[in-house]
Amino acid sequence: MVKIEISDKLYKALEKNAKESGFKNVNEYLEFILKELVTDEEEISQEDEEKMKERLKQLGYL
Repeated sequence: MVKIEISDKLYKALEKNAKESGFKNVNEYLEFILKELVTDEEEISQEDEEKMKERLKQLGYL
């Protein structure tokens, strides 16, 4: 496990956001945020892919 240092002000904001978002604690919230940032952003959800296909059909490309 690695520890990082952040300002008290930032921690309080993260604590508030974590609580409002239903996370158990700041660590769980930060882990979620960081995983989201480092995942492959090029992956497209099935729902988004279907929306794009429908839009392309409407425009006459498919």
